[in-house]
Amino acid sequence: MIIDTVFIDFEKFQERVGVLEEVMLELIDHYFSQIDERTERIADGIKTDDFDLITQTAHSVKNDISQFDATLLYKNAIEIENAARNKDMDTILLHFNRFPKYHKELKVELSEIKKWLEQIY
Repeated sequence: MIIDTVFIDFEKFQERVGVLEEVMLELIDHYFSQIDERTERIADGIKTDDFDLITQTAHSVKNDISQFDATLLYKNAIEIENAARNKDMDTILLHFNRFPKYHKELKVELSEIKKWLEQIY
C-alpha cells in the first residue's frame, strides 16, 4: 500500500517499518503527545528571548522528526535550533512562522500512516 505524503519520505519510512512496526507506532504516539507542548515552549522562548529554551526544544523536535524521514520539517527544526544558538531572532521567527502549519500537515500524514500500521500489524 502506498500512502500519499508530502512531508514524509514514505518509502524510507516503510523500509524502516518492516522491522520496527511497533516501535514506529510508539514514535508516532510520542510525537503526537509532545509536539503541541514543544511548539508552545518555542513560542514561550521567543516571547522571553530564551534562546537556550528554543535551542533545546528545537533539538528535541528535530530528533523526533528524524524518525519519520520528514526532511522539510527536519531542516526547519535545524534552522530554528541554529538560529537560537546564534541568538538570531529574525531567522527564528522566519522559520517558526512555518512550524505550526508544517506540523499540522505532518500530524495528518502520521495519522494516516498510523491507521495503515494498525491495519497491517
